Order: sequence, then C-alpha cells, then structure tokens
Amino acid sequence: MRTISTDLQEAKRQLQEILSRPEFRRKSIDGNVLDPENSWDLSPSSFDLPPEWIWGIYIFLGVFLLACLLFGIYMWWNRFRFKEKDATKTDHPSAMHWLNEAKAYAGQGNYRLATRALFHYLLSFLAERRKIHLDPAKTNGDYRKEVEANWPIQAPAFSSVVAQFDETWYGEKTLPPEGYVRYQQQVDELVKKGEADETK
Repeated sequence: MRTISTDLQEAKRQLQEILSRPEFRRKSIDGNVLDPENSWDLSPSSFDLPPEWIWGIYIFLGVFLLACLLFGIYMWWNRFRFKEKDATKTDHPSAMHWLNEAKAYAGQGNYRLATRALFHYLLSFLAERRKIHLDPAKTNGDYRKEVEANWPIQAPAFSSVVAQFDETWYGEKTLPPEGYVRYQQQVDELVKKGEADETK
C-alpha cells in the first residue's frame, strides 16, 4: 500500500518533468532561457527587472498613497466644514424685524445703521417673495443678478438701492436725514411693487 507522501513525491517529479520541457521554460528579458530548476520560481528575487522599473514602481506607489491620503483629508475636511456650517445655521430674521430695526435706528439719529437695516428689510422681503435666496456668503452683486433673473422689470431700481447702500455702508458716507428719507422712499416703492406683483 502506497503512502500519501509517496504519491506527493511522484506528483512533484511528474510536474517537474512536464515543466522542464522547452515550451514551459521561462525566458529572461534579454531572451536567455533561465535555469529549468528555477524557471517557475515566483519569489520577488527571481524577477529580473531593470532598476529603473523598480524605482518607477516605488514612485508610482508613493504618489498613489499620497493621493489617497490627500483625498481622505479633503473628504474629512468637507464633512467637518458642512457639519459646522449646519450647526451654525440659523433662520434669517423676518422683514418686519429689519423694518422695526430701521425705525429704531432712525429714531436715534443713526441713519447709517438705519440704512443697513432698511437694506436687510428689502432683502428679507424679496426672499419671502422668492425673488432672491438669502445666503450670508452672497454678495450684493449676487443679489443684483438674482433680481435681474427673477424680477427683471425692477432690476434697475434694485441696483440703485444697492449702490446707495454700498456707498453709505462700505464707503462710510455720512447720510443726512433727508438722504435717509429718499432711500426709505426708494425701498418702500420697491416693496409696494413687490406686493402688487403678489396680488396679480
């Protein structure tokens, strides 16, 4: 009776005999036939690669790992940023809140802050009427473009109100009471036109 080890030795001998045939011999890069004993050795030391290829593989792997690391950091940073943005997100004050603020500042004689509150009143009013979308990251130019797209007939009047606000608030121009009254009239006119659009 034959043992398993005898069968394994016989199978190994037959396999070596088959692999020693010329059609199964492995050739090196320069075309020479390798030693039949080691022709099917798949250990890393058996590969006859030029040094440039090996360095190329190392560089490729290094760049790939660096790209994966940077992508992971970018994804983590985005997740963190959006969570932080959602956590600090608050509802915008209503148009009436800003109108009351404007009246209070005007009553105190602070026409610069009253102008700012009136401008925010107009923005909140337009947002409630879906003429613009309020976003703290937007500029007044962005709001101008939205009004041009969503309420083109009043775009010139809105642009005039924005320009006066920018001049007063960012240009730190002193606004006399009569200048504030004119500004308030322009804002009120836009609000009336917006309300008239709603009733049509």
